Amino acid sequence: MLCAAVIPGILALLRVWGDMVAMADNMQIGLPFSVTVLKFIIMWFHKKDLEPVINMIVKDWLRTKTVQERDTMIKQARIARIMVMFGCTMMTLACIILIIPPCFGYTTRYLTNLTDPGRPMLVQTYYLRDITETPLYEIVISAQAISILMAAISYTGIDTFLCLLVFHICAQMEILKERFLSLNNFKDFDIGLSFNIKDHLRLIRLY
Repeated sequence: MLCAAVIPGILALLRVWGDMVAMADNMQIGLPFSVTVLKFIIMWFHKKDLEPVINMIVKDWLRTKTVQERDTMIKQARIARIMVMFGCTMMTLACIILIIPPCFGYTTRYLTNLTDPGRPMLVQTYYLRDITETPLYEIVISAQAISILMAAISYTGIDTFLCLLVFHICAQMEILKERFLSLNNFKDFDIGLSFNIKDHLRLIRLY
């Protein structure tokens, strides 16, 4: 993705600098690509920090729960699922619009002689050598298509993971609130209060 789209996209941006339309055309794809790379790097370097969070989510689902607690978690999970499906649908449509029409000679891009002297690319890029001849053109087009798919999966995947995490926290906080409100139902008030405080500290520490 770096070699096929991000770095060539930055080179293309430098070539069209000053042309606002061409710059906007570049950045509408270049910025999401760059953000995706940054997200991936950040998540990769913090994967050890995320491991206990993921383990805690699994434990929350596997531990014994009341019917009300289970319903609360399912309710929040369904909201998260809707948002995940919406995000995946939007990214799928974006990939189709970016990849399929150029295969039939149509493009939604703003073409310039500075970055598209011959056959147009899927995204605005500039390479240090001529890639308009076969088979280089087909190889680069395929690399850009793969880059678009990878960027869409990474961009959506990270965001949807954080979305799931937020809604899981919401469910746990809602469960904790209900427990605090029903402390009088515990046989031993002190034990119930101690359990809820430990659970609260667990949520604060991990999330």
